[in-house]
Parts: sequence; C-alpha cells; structure tokens
Amino acid sequence: MSFIDLFVLVSQASVLLPIIVGWVYYKKLTLPFRLLLFYFLICIGFEILAAATRIIYNNNMPGLHLYSIVQFLAFSTVYYYHFSERSVLRQVILFNGIAAFIIALADALFIDGIMQSNTLSRSYGAVSMIVYTLIYFYQLFHQDTMHNNRYDPVFWFTIAVLVYFGNNLFYFMLKRYLLVNAKDVETFSYYMYLSLNIVAHFLYAQTFRCFSKWKTES
Repeated sequence: MSFIDLFVLVSQASVLLPIIVGWVYYKKLTLPFRLLLFYFLICIGFEILAAATRIIYNNNMPGLHLYSIVQFLAFSTVYYYHFSERSVLRQVILFNGIAAFIIALADALFIDGIMQSNTLSRSYGAVSMIVYTLIYFYQLFHQDTMHNNRYDPVFWFTIAVLVYFGNNLFYFMLKRYLLVNAKDVETFSYYMYLSLNIVAHFLYAQTFRCFSKWKTES
C-alpha cells in the first residue's frame, strides 16, 4: 500500500471519531445533532459506494455528487435549528437548500457531468457554509451576555465547518484546472484536503462531546 493510499484510508476512517462520540452521548443530543450523527453514519455508506464505483468504473464521482448535497443539507439543518424561529435566516437557509439541490442536479446532469468532479455545486455549498459560519460568529460577538463557548456544540461545529470549507473552497473551485495545469499543486492540495478532513472529524467529535456538560454549563 502506497503512502497516499494509507493517508486516504486514515482520512476516511476518521469519520468513526464523531460516530463513536455521538453514539456515546446520543440520548443527550438535540434533534439537529442526532440528524448530524445519522449523516456521519451515512458517510460510511458513501465511502463503500465510492470504493465500489472506483473498482467498477475507475471513477468515484457519481457518489460524490450525491454526498455533497446530503452533506450540505445535514449541515444546513444545524444552523436552521440554531437561528431563532422568528429570524429571516431560517427562510434564507430553507430557500438556499432548495437552490443548492437544483444546482447540484443541474451540475450532475448538464454542467460538469456526473462522471466529473462537481466543481460548481461543491463550491456553491462551501461558500454557503462559510456565510452561515460568519453569521453565527457575528451574532455570537454581539451577544449582551457572556457565554461559555467551551461547552456549546454549535460553536465547535462552526469551527469545524469553517476550517474545512474555508480552507478547501479554492481546492473545490480549481481542482480540475490544477489537474491539467499544475499537477504538483493539486497533489499538495489533495493532501491538505485529507488532513483537514481528519481535523474536522476531531472537531465534530468535540461537538458531540459538548453534550456531556453543555446543558448544565451553558
């Protein structure tokens, strides 16, 4: 097994971290975080699908198209439930979810194609997630009262989302260009992507761990 194959395997296996921690605190999880845990469980199925399509078609892009929209909807749900019921942000997230689904469908069928990397839809999803995180931090910094963020699951979730999407946005946008024109840069970017995936899974695990003290300390 080559180093890159081993690194990919470790990155894929890191999804077990939030799954294990989330399962330990499952009874304490609120609805959006239970849905988030189910998303991570579904990720195992996507990894199996990716491996199967890679063997059969020498291409795992079809599963990536579906995975991207499932990830987007799962993460959007956390922010939907976090923001106030009276906030217009809930409506924005709802309509943006519909827009993201339409863009993903168009990307797979008419733009990039289902056998190619979903550059458009994944970039759109990344930008949307970054905007959600910035809105969260804007509201957090304008709170009138002090809040112990060490035990706030949304705080750690937002850090994970910002680390992952904020650093990978340009990789999502430029991947196909780099493959053709700057292979070395694409390879480095891919290693960074795998590394950030592992870091994000540690942060998602910390998100679930917060539920051990969050309700009593917040």
